[in-house]
Amino acid sequence: MRSITLAAVLLGIAPDSPRAQDRIAYVVPVVANDEATATAFLACVAAARTVGERPMVFAVDPATPWRPELLDFFARWAPSRLVVVGELAPPPEPLRQKVVALSGGSPEVTTCAIAAHGWTTSPRAVLADQNDRDAAFAAAVLAARLRIPWLPCGRGAIGDAVRTQLLALGTKRVFAVGPGAPSKLDGIRVEHLADALAVARARVREGLRIESLAATHPHDAPAPHA
Repeated sequence: MRSITLAAVLLGIAPDSPRAQDRIAYVVPVVANDEATATAFLACVAAARTVGERPMVFAVDPATPWRPELLDFFARWAPSRLVVVGELAPPPEPLRQKVVALSGGSPEVTTCAIAAHGWTTSPRAVLADQNDRDAAFAAAVLAARLRIPWLPCGRGAIGDAVRTQLLALGTKRVFAVGPGAPSKLDGIRVEHLADALAVARARVREGLRIESLAATHPHDAPAPHA
């Protein structure tokens, strides 16, 4: 997420949901080299997919979130709602009236708030090792394609907020992505996916065709600028 001030994720999926006419944009503050804010962005990629239309997630600079080019895009696209994650200055009118604010906190609490906003129930969810960037990226794609929540986990465990959220959603099965993701959870069936290739195989098993490839740099944050 380094050097990002504005980014959009367009998953390119045809409308097939009762909410497909909604034009909902997620706006997420992302700080360069800050993995905590990247976590919220990836969780929003999955949540935005529930809209059914081509979902949009924007990463913005928290110091200057409502840049002229973004406001110009919204004026043309006319979103019905803006889901704003974390603490951001309010946008100008008439966008201000369309804001749904999700309060932040720790990365874990923020992603749980995103999940609670996107789903009332979800029998399945994706857990991503938040310390493994390439696993987290792959997990976000899987969650988005399956329309299920993306939630972070640590090395072999989940936090209290995530456990509570899974219980609230009635989740009985999780895909745990990354070598450090948990292999066992009380009361929940766990399918452990060690890496991005395992995620691709799981997508095929779930009947999800792979129609495109995206190249990312999983070690972008610590890498030299060149």
